[in-house]
Amino acid sequence: MSSVLYAEDLRPGDVFELGSTTVDKDEILEFGRRFDPLPLHTDEDAAAASRFGGLIASGFHTVAVLQRLLVDAVFSRSGVIAGREIDSVRMRAPVRPGDMLHGTMEIVEIRHATTAPPSSTAGAR
Repeated sequence: MSSVLYAEDLRPGDVFELGSTTVDKDEILEFGRRFDPLPLHTDEDAAAASRFGGLIASGFHTVAVLQRLLVDAVFSRSGVIAGREIDSVRMRAPVRPGDMLHGTMEIVEIRHATTAPPSSTAGAR
């Protein structure tokens, strides 16, 4: 494959290593306060008293970390990327301060658009 990825370069079964990153306590607290202000993500004492026994990252925070890994490893060198679908997301275990997240992306299926996106008529009256 060339250094720039185009749709015609991709094949089902292609796997991309995404690298890794460590999630720290301050990052969990900041994301939680801004976007998912449940006590599990924003208050260490309340989180310690929860069934998780301590602070955990929001699931949306975990997905945002994955997005960053995807951009750095794959999407930043793609000719055109349009997010069309996330088939499923499962949170298998809580993400805690100090956890290292890593991943891979596999091309499972390639579907080509059959029609152009609808044109916008905003403001036309």
